Amino acid sequence: MRIEAATEGSAAAPPPSSSRQQREPELDGLRAIAATQVLLFHCLSAVGATTEVQHWLITGPPAAVANGASAVVLFFVLSGYVLAGSFLRDASALGAGAFLVRRMLRLYPAFLAALAAAWLVSMIVPHFDDGAGQSAWLRAHAQLRLSAGQLLLSALAPGAAYELVPVGWTLRLELIYSLLFPMLMVIALRTHVAVLVLPAALSLLLTPSRLINYAFPFTVGIAMYACRERIHASDRGVRAIRWPLLLVAAGGYLLPPTHLWPASRLLGMGLATLGAASLMLLARMPPLAPLLRSPAMVRLGEISYSLYLLHVPVVLLVAPWLLGGEPAEDAATATMRWLLVGVAVLPLTIVAASFVHRTIELPGIEAGRRLGRRITALQD
Repeated sequence: MRIEAATEGSAAAPPPSSSRQQREPELDGLRAIAATQVLLFHCLSAVGATTEVQHWLITGPPAAVANGASAVVLFFVLSGYVLAGSFLRDASALGAGAFLVRRMLRLYPAFLAALAAAWLVSMIVPHFDDGAGQSAWLRAHAQLRLSAGQLLLSALAPGAAYELVPVGWTLRLELIYSLLFPMLMVIALRTHVAVLVLPAALSLLLTPSRLINYAFPFTVGIAMYACRERIHASDRGVRAIRWPLLLVAAGGYLLPPTHLWPASRLLGMGLATLGAASLMLLARMPPLAPLLRSPAMVRLGEISYSLYLLHVPVVLLVAPWLLGGEPAEDAATATMRWLLVGVAVLPLTIVAASFVHRTIELPGIEAGRRLGRRITALQD
């Protein structure tokens, strides 16, 4: 279907970031789940283990829980959905400019805070002994030291910062997609949303490029926003099949990182996107809605961006003290070590994320809104 531009008096839903009253709380709950899974994934990545146990960690039940791969796909589906709503508030040329200003001030300030935190941690990270209780991933990141020039270069735009902010590669994609978003939406407004989704799906067959491949879940999110009224109108039908759909969502979302994603990038990305989209369909109804809309999950979703950015420095600070000695030689030991690190890292990261959200994220968002209003006022 074609996407209809929002105009004054239209029934188009405002973007979740507009105000607390206008947020879709279940989407915050999904963000909370995704951010927590990425955190647990890096806690899992910190555990040193024998080759056999390491393979079990990344393809067994822990991989389904610490599901970083599918969580990133869910983030991109959510991003496409939310940005479509934000852009369609005003699809004029000045509105597009206001959209980009809001987007930059949404992404950039918290990234700078995370970059500063990661750089500071890299200067004081605990000394590693010669044991193998810590993984090669943890050791490599603990040894990162950026020169002043590298630090300044990294601060120019969101990114991985020479792996100092390892989750930053997704921000680079978000930035590129945001810059292209007005053009993508003009295409969708004048043609059909399938014109965006189908080429993005085809790209999975043609190239392993992250930039191109993650456009698929991103455009699926745009399509879900375009179809939102039909989806809401068919809630009764979705409710009737919600238990089979929940199995599809769980299978598509949980299976890819265990065995399918390493074996087939195409199958893994496709199933993860199907699972993420199914979760969004089910998010507004039981049994997911009560959990996703709970105050704790909504609050965690509100700070999920900072949680996502800040958790790796916390892992680097905490994990060395908990993972000394020999590598884990059995699944039970590896699992206990992973859970121990996760239990220590999660609350500390929540505290840090809450502070950054309050002092940096929210002022940046508000500054973006003010500047956006000034830009759109120029057309009056």
